[in-house]
Amino acid sequence: MIEAKYYVYEWYIEETNEIFYVGKGTGNRVISMKNRNSYFKNIRKKYKCNYRILKYFQNENDAYNYELKRGLELKEIGQAKACYVLGNFKKFIDDSVLKKMKKTAFKKERIPWNKGKKMSAEYKEKCRKRTLGTKQSEETRKKRSDSLKNHIVTKEAREKIGLSKMKPIILVNIETKEEKVYNQISNLAKELNVCQSSLCRPLKSGKVYKNKYIIKYANTEVSN
Repeated sequence: MIEAKYYVYEWYIEETNEIFYVGKGTGNRVISMKNRNSYFKNIRKKYKCNYRILKYFQNENDAYNYELKRGLELKEIGQAKACYVLGNFKKFIDDSVLKKMKKTAFKKERIPWNKGKKMSAEYKEKCRKRTLGTKQSEETRKKRSDSLKNHIVTKEAREKIGLSKMKPIILVNIETKEEKVYNQISNLAKELNVCQSSLCRPLKSGKVYKNKYIIKYANTEVSN
């Protein structure tokens, strides 16, 4: 028997049981906050929320169909307000469906002004100098902390994060060809006196860090 890969889920406000989002996903999509729209995020900040899996599917199209059907049912009664797209939009949306959506002010997701644009090297340097040495205010720190509250992380996800941080890291000095091994990325960040997040990009991309170092996992090769 083929294992069901896809599922349809919904997020709701615990106090009122109002459903504000329905979606289709695989793996850990139901708890992931990546690419969530601002309406979704604002509701999670304001209320205590939870989620549930409605149904599993072996076929992705069946999952899209069910997501669309459930989403339209909720929009008819004024719920699923954080849903801007339902189902496989190009494949399943027709005129009759659009008329139903207009009744509940179905909105398009906002496109960022800088989508598809590339920054010049000069502008990147200007941005770097402007933020060099700056620190976040306590108000901003608290706001970021509050935004992460009620964010559910599964035990499996925690274990994956923990294992990724425990991977041995090699720091290669381009000029001297000297290599130094660190048990984990936090040790390297501490020695360089930087935050771990600043090391993630050069670690994943293989790009030179600070025009001097190449950072890599112990089991990878450096490309010339």
